[in-house]
Amino acid sequence: DAAPAGARYIPFGLGARGCPGARFAEIEMQEIIALLFRRVRFSAVDGPSPRPLGSLTSRPDHDFLVCATPRGAATALS
Repeated sequence: DAAPAGARYIPFGLGARGCPGARFAEIEMQEIIALLFRRVRFSAVDGPSPRPLGSLTSRPDHDFLVCATPRGAATALS
């Protein structure tokens, strides 16, 4: 609770010891996710809908399955 609100999520560190490649890694992650969503269609597999659990990191209350199908194809990816 003592940490400022903006300093609670620090995957690359802060200040003088922060990761010099942090910005590049963030841009790279955004590009990879954008490419993935352009090439693959995701759909939920039948079952109960997950609910978010609030804690240090957000996670679902139970495991769930997602079907990944290449866009324009009928077969699912493993």
